Amino acid sequence: MTIFFDTNIVLDIFEKRPRVGKIEKLIAKIDPKNESTIFITPITVANLYYILNKSYTKKQIDPLIEQFEIASIGQVDTSFAVSKAKNSDDVEDLIQISSSNCLQSDYFITSDKDLVASYRSLFKDQTEIVLIS
Repeated sequence: MTIFFDTNIVLDIFEKRPRVGKIEKLIAKIDPKNESTIFITPITVANLYYILNKSYTKKQIDPLIEQFEIASIGQVDTSFAVSKAKNSDDVEDLIQISSSNCLQSDYFITSDKDLVASYRSLFKDQTEIVLIS
């Protein structure tokens, strides 16, 4: 089983935000045997270091990143994102969606209501979109 985490979910986990309990329960429910692979993109990695380096050291951030598989981003993902974006703020979200689609993810987990509302139709049919609030 393939699970894709949007950047906001990884930030929730690292910073132990209130949603962490919901994320843990969801993962335990959909993957009780802990056999899935959880992916993030290189954009998520870059965003995490950029956002977290103000309060954390690289040595503190590295173990978080190492928990996940990093999906590759190719020309197809980037071209898709640029062509579908309604404005420049959406490109990052669309690269996440495109990467999830290329991986044929079973689950896409996010807390971004705007991403889900704006782009639900762009996900592959087999991908269950889970909005954690």
